[in-house]
Amino acid sequence: TVPTTPTEPTGSTEPTVPTTPTEPTSSTEPTVPTTPTEPTGSTEPTVPTTPTEPTGSTEPTVPTTPTEPTGSTEPTVPTTPTEPTGSTEPTVPTTPTEPTGSTEPTLPTTPTEPTGSTEPTVPTTPTEPSEPSSLTVKIDKDGTISGSSTNVAQESKVTVTIRDSEGNEIELIAETDANGDFQVTIPEGTALVDGPVTVEAKTIDRNGSPISSDPVAGELDLIDSNITAELVDSNTAIAGSTTDVAPGSEVTVTVKDADGDQIELIAIVDPSGNFHVKIPEDTSVNGSVTIVAETVDRNGSPITSIPVEGTLPTPDDGDGDADSDADADADADADADADSDA
Repeated sequence: TVPTTPTEPTGSTEPTVPTTPTEPTSSTEPTVPTTPTEPTGSTEPTVPTTPTEPTGSTEPTVPTTPTEPTGSTEPTVPTTPTEPTGSTEPTVPTTPTEPTGSTEPTLPTTPTEPTGSTEPTVPTTPTEPSEPSSLTVKIDKDGTISGSSTNVAQESKVTVTIRDSEGNEIELIAETDANGDFQVTIPEGTALVDGPVTVEAKTIDRNGSPISSDPVAGELDLIDSNITAELVDSNTAIAGSTTDVAPGSEVTVTVKDADGDQIELIAIVDPSGNFHVKIPEDTSVNGSVTIVAETVDRNGSPITSIPVEGTLPTPDDGDGDADSDADADADADADADADSDA
């Protein structure tokens, strides 16, 4: 508002001469114009240009309000100075406000774009491996166990558990290859028996989480099955042994004589794989016979023994005994009668 005093000089047209301040205005290069404030010492009114320092803040643009003093209609003539004030428009190159626009450099919050680099964090591409982890397994009759995995590192250990139909169980260790596959073979001499088995695999995925396969049913056939039979107990019974036959299995023993007569006997396999059956005394077969035993192994396959030859005891002839007894009785009676006659 101090500039109101300049309005007095503006009353004289001479102050119009101070249009020379327009030169300092040309010094708009010194938007630093603080130095121009020295020449403005003549026209103290130009001192208000110091508000141009505040113009560093966009508010100083208000100092153009000195045009308000020109608001006095008389100074309206000095409106010609307003032309220099037009040069104040160069002061308007408060475009430094544009530098304030350089606050836009503060915009280089574009580093937020680097925060966009959080997208690289998005290369949670590890999440790509985080595709659903999985593990599968299968078993072949020859004891080969194989499987595959997803999202499991190479050389990861896979624990494979096999259980047989009798409750026997073993664990084997396999390792995943570069493709996530694995394989292991059941060694000889384990407690496992042939027949139905269940196999399951377990491991750790890339995220450190345990994963398991679904239990898978399979079958083992590692042992060659066999059965034998022979006459025992003075040829009054038949006994034999089996391999890879479950305890409790039935064995059918066929006995056939030279006349073509035959009988079938049933025996039961004990926990040791053996069986025994007695030949009935009233059997219809006798003399030379052929014996064959048949059963089913743990895999459900039928097996048959090699035929064995033997001789069964000849049964006593009941009629012969009766005849001899009758003859003896007749002789005794005849002797008795002769004695009585004498």
